[in-house]
Amino acid sequence: MTTVPRVQLSDLIASTSLVMLDFDGPVCSVFAGLPAPEVAGRLRRELRRLGVRVDEKPERVGDPLSIYRHSREGGPVVVHAIYEALVAAELEAVTTATPTPGAVDVIEAVRESGRRVAVVSNNAADAVAKYLRTHDLLDSIDHIAARRGPNSPTSFATHG
Repeated sequence: MTTVPRVQLSDLIASTSLVMLDFDGPVCSVFAGLPAPEVAGRLRRELRRLGVRVDEKPERVGDPLSIYRHSREGGPVVVHAIYEALVAAELEAVTTATPTPGAVDVIEAVRESGRRVAVVSNNAADAVAKYLRTHDLLDSIDHIAARRGPNSPTSFATHG
């Protein structure tokens, strides 16, 4: 990133103390190497294996989170199993996730301006942290707010 865009970014965030970046998109493409429809297919197969009927609508859905939400029909044991399968798939996906061009520059510019950086996500907190650690970004992130397990009192984990 050149000096001019960093100055423009500094001007843009001058009145902020924290910049929040969504994980999937602004930071990386989580499912670049392991497409979301493939993960959704894995979760559907696991639902069937666990005896949960998968009707026409969930059959066409390529969004893993929609399949996870559908797992409620199978009760708590199924929800937990599908959650674990989803987290495992996300941990696998982040190993082939594609960094978003300019994301590191944005994070560095925000940090250089004296502001804090948070990453927010509907992906599993462990997957977000794994990606950030793998790309040497974890120390540049002040806070992670991401999805937690189905038995947690709140649906989002926080780190930082």
